[in-house]
Amino acid sequence: MTQPLALDSAPAGQAPGWRRHEDLIDALPYVDAMTPEEKQKVDRLIQEEMKNSTMRPAAYLKDLPPAYQLNFEGHPILKAELARVKAGIPMEPLDDIRYRLEKPSLSKRNDVGAWKKALDNAHSQLGHQHNRVINLELLLKFGPKAWRVQNARLAAANGRLEAEVAEVRAEVEAVNRERKLQQTAAGADLASLQTQWHQLVHKNAEIERACQRLEAEVAAAQAAIGPHQTGGDGAAVAEDGVPAGAPPADTPVADGDTSVADGDTAAEEPQPVAGTSLGDGTSDAAVNGPTEGAAVDGDTDMKDADDAV
Repeated sequence: MTQPLALDSAPAGQAPGWRRHEDLIDALPYVDAMTPEEKQKVDRLIQEEMKNSTMRPAAYLKDLPPAYQLNFEGHPILKAELARVKAGIPMEPLDDIRYRLEKPSLSKRNDVGAWKKALDNAHSQLGHQHNRVINLELLLKFGPKAWRVQNARLAAANGRLEAEVAEVRAEVEAVNRERKLQQTAAGADLASLQTQWHQLVHKNAEIERACQRLEAEVAAAQAAIGPHQTGGDGAAVAEDGVPAGAPPADTPVADGDTSVADGDTAAEEPQPVAGTSLGDGTSDAAVNGPTEGAAVDGDTDMKDADDAV
């Protein structure tokens, strides 16, 4: 899984380094469009953030480890020089006597020590000039080759540095390219989610309007029926107390219902046994009639109906 190319988010006050007391701004610079007015507003916010920031240019190295401290305080020469500068005493001029070839002064013309010192100085100057001649001869002989070798070394060092710079730039370009691809993909996902959100909001608004319209229609229907014709549960009731929509009392009931009702009545009332007399002296045959004959007559009527058809 590709890691996001962004700064690690940390709680406030726990970020390391210069982001310790700063807020992490989450943005997609490759996706977020910005108008000139918005850019001016962002620049103004950046300036205000820089003013309110605790980071100062003079303290930009405070988060880095301390540099190696050179201790020259105990050195006698440096101590004497610092004391001279502190006292404002001018520095003594450089001694160039040894670079001059001079004979003793008139007052020391008869001084052997002065002549010996002048002779030693002359030998020193002669040795120095001899070294200069040797160096010039070596330079004339090996100088061009030495300079070419040095130039080759510098060119090699320059090539290595340029290769490192190119590698770093390639890494930066790869990071920027990967960041752009990730942000572009994230922008497409955000646009899709935003479109879905707008569609859902629009759909919810339409559903809400439909519900309000239905509620208005129900309220209008209830108002048209009247409050005295509405039951406790909101069902419409007629003036005679019969619920609205119920069949009239004299409406014939279906055969299935009658049979069920008759079945219930028959289950409740005791049935007389065939051939027995009732309490008033009449027989069940007189009351109910002959059962077999009734069945025959029923079959005859059904046959006549079939013939008619």
